[in-house]
Order: sequence, then C-alpha cells, then structure tokens
Amino acid sequence: MPTAAPGESFAASRYNALGITAQFEATANGATLTVDTVTDMVLNNVPVIAGDTYAIHLNTRISLTAGGGVWVLEARVNGTKIGEFGWVQVNAQDVVDGTVYWDAPVTQATDDFDVFANEITVGSDLVLVGAAGVPRTLTITNVSAL
Repeated sequence: MPTAAPGESFAASRYNALGITAQFEATANGATLTVDTVTDMVLNNVPVIAGDTYAIHLNTRISLTAGGGVWVLEARVNGTKIGEFGWVQVNAQDVVDGTVYWDAPVTQATDDFDVFANEITVGSDLVLVGAAGVPRTLTITNVSAL
C-alpha cells in the first residue's frame, strides 16, 4: 500500500511521484470572454528546476456563442507565449485537451503560468466550462523527474 512521507498527505505524495508541480482545478465556469484576455486559469510562483522539461497540460470544455468567431488558447510563462493548447471555433470541438512542453531557463526559481484566450476572428464569446465531476484543469508536470 502506498504511503506518504511524514507530514505530507497521500494526495500530495502521489502528485509528487507523478511529477506534478502545480495544478489549477475549477468546477465552475470561467467568465464569458469577449476580447483577448488572460483567463482565470493561472498558476503563480510555481517552483521550477533550471534545465528540466515541464509539460503544461490544459483540459477544459468550451462553450461558444453562435457566430463565426475563432479563438486560440495559448500557454504563457511569465506573460510570454510559449505555445498553443488548441484552436476553438463554432461547431468544431467542445473540448480543448492539449499539452505544451517547456524547458525551464536558468534565470528563475519560480515562474507564472497562465492560459491566454486570443480571439483570432471576432464573432463569438468564449466560456471555459467546468462542472462537478468534470473540472477544467491546468497542470504543470516536471517530466524530467519521471
């Protein structure tokens, strides 16, 4: 039977064994987005190890108003785009499940991660959808530690 380290919950020890460094989880919907913006899916001051590779994973259901809008959900570190989790357009998909890999530089011990919603074509509002049993998540995993 798995056990936790002294003073550490089993859930925390399991996350550590999986290399999970930080996780955002929400069972409520995010705000209705009408313009380019940082979503509420933010992880600040995440400890990273210089030179290690991290998997930044987004899983969320989405809802778009009717229309011809196109959005892209971007991965950002310290406010700088490092990749894209996925493109969203009406009737194209209802889930974004994507991973971006990032190598931690040698200049910082903690970094800020966020999901940025970039409206490419105006025409729809975007909502990141969460619900009990189907949360939306942003997970940072140190894959070098696995």
